[in-house]
Amino acid sequence: MNPSVSVIIPVYNREALLPRALESVRAQSSPANEVIVIDDGSTDASAAVAEDMASRWPELTILSQSNSGAGAARNRGLATAQGDWMAFLDSDDIWLPAKLANLRAAITEEPEPEFVHSNRVYRDPQGGDDRYAAYSVEQLNSRPFLFSCHPLKTSTVAVSRSLLARTGARFAEDVRTSEDYFFFWSALARTERVRFIDEVDAVIFESENSLSREEDRAVIWKDNVRVPSRLLNADLAPDLVGGLRTLRYRSAQELLLNERRQGRPIWRLLPFLARHLRLDEVMRIYASVLLDRSR
Repeated sequence: MNPSVSVIIPVYNREALLPRALESVRAQSSPANEVIVIDDGSTDASAAVAEDMASRWPELTILSQSNSGAGAARNRGLATAQGDWMAFLDSDDIWLPAKLANLRAAITEEPEPEFVHSNRVYRDPQGGDDRYAAYSVEQLNSRPFLFSCHPLKTSTVAVSRSLLARTGARFAEDVRTSEDYFFFWSALARTERVRFIDEVDAVIFESENSLSREEDRAVIWKDNVRVPSRLLNADLAPDLVGGLRTLRYRSAQELLLNERRQGRPIWRLLPFLARHLRLDEVMRIYASVLLDRSR
């Protein structure tokens, strides 16, 4: 058995970094059957860079759309891909040469998985020491753990076509962050056949994202409340509910603490919290932030 793999790469204004990502896919010891780049309305030369490489690489297909976000771009790739498995790569990350060989080896081991992810290293583009993920193999093979925090990176994940067909899992398109976790959790909620590859085969390049600025962190925390809430409204297995509910609670707490640090009245966020949490949770979070003088 040699399962076919489609690689999905969204890109937005990454003309300088896209060649590095694509070359890392082209250099795989076990080649991809199909590589799909979705240009999400770039205003730079990203599309031209991809088209130039496609002229020399038959497996590479370029799709273009108006700027709609990473979630919509990946969903476009999912709708187009023909492979037995879908593997994701962000345009500013790279794979090491054994990435797809490791994936195919993991897929063919019994019991056959439906959701595979692998180890990675974080790298500062400006230099400095590499940073490794601080999770154990046991944790990263555990569905309850995967629902309790944010331990997954898109560039390490691959999902079977059969799981996508059964669950209809897709990336969220109406949030600015956490769109990937909506997809991960939607897929993971319907399968126990998860496998973690304990070999570093992806490099995640850490960059200064505009959403990381102090004044914009509310966007992140709000999405970290919205996305778990959507899954908690579905029919989740009991062992997955606790971690997701705790994650949502902590995100709501951080949202209020961030508002307080910015000198904004935290009561303004009560209507938002009331839409996504139980009333008792809202009151506990509000009281804990009012009493917290440490931050």
